[in-house]
Amino acid sequence: MRGLIAFPITPLDNAGRVDTDAFAAILEPLLQAGVDGIGVLGSTGSYAYLDAAQRGRVIETAVAQAKGRIPVIAGVGALTQADVQHHAQKACALGADGLLLAPVSYIPLREVEVERLFVAVADGVGRPICIYNNPGTTGFDFSESLLSQLAEHPHIAALKQPAPPHDAAARHEALANHIGDRLQIGYSGDELALNALVAGARAWYSVMAGVFPGAFHQIMQAIEQADYASARSCHARMQPLWDVCRDYASYRVAHEAIRLIERAAPVMPAPLQPLSAHERESVRRALVASQLI
Repeated sequence: MRGLIAFPITPLDNAGRVDTDAFAAILEPLLQAGVDGIGVLGSTGSYAYLDAAQRGRVIETAVAQAKGRIPVIAGVGALTQADVQHHAQKACALGADGLLLAPVSYIPLREVEVERLFVAVADGVGRPICIYNNPGTTGFDFSESLLSQLAEHPHIAALKQPAPPHDAAARHEALANHIGDRLQIGYSGDELALNALVAGARAWYSVMAGVFPGAFHQIMQAIEQADYASARSCHARMQPLWDVCRDYASYRVAHEAIRLIERAAPVMPAPLQPLSAHERESVRRALVASQLI
């Protein structure tokens, strides 16, 4: 789980079914652009709103479209441990190359409960698991000591977490020094991830790479080639995009962007609603200003 991992939306039709043709049309440009992996059923992929059958169709479509060219990582988070284990085993059976697991719960979880969840899932699968640390959504923030414990398991291989808003390079280096090479550390949060990537993070888990893979692949390539000036220049050009993502949430912006570039006309799962006409125009202007459309 290294490099640029693009997280596409899951397009639904008006009946709430996964639109597999539209999903394939969303996925193919990611493959053509050269992203290093595809992450399905993350937050952007609406995993929390989809049932087991819907999730299965998402994974089947992604695996069929990828055809082994790049790895497909599938989110398996759910409220109960039994459901998580079921989703994990089914994702493996459908051909997912790796799993992404967030500790979802209605009742606040303790560290020992999260540890037992991850170990139980990891013991039952033969795929690498990426820890999904998303405290803003789950209410649980992984400590360095817990990460170190989980990293001892041979199937727990990577960490995805939000990029720090301040002192990203120093905080990444401190975490990397604590964990060592046992976990491949990567970051989400497209606007904030750059400094952590420059500091040596292994992966960029990107929402907008699922919409504009070429532009984000260009930034990642520049980082990998230590051309940090070019990476920062490309990133700064997208400031209008970062602004609307903060205003409306990247999830909604990604759905609207997919509609604007005519890859699909996705419907969000109820009760989520599309942006208003005014908000949609703001997104369009931001994408034009960012030279993405």
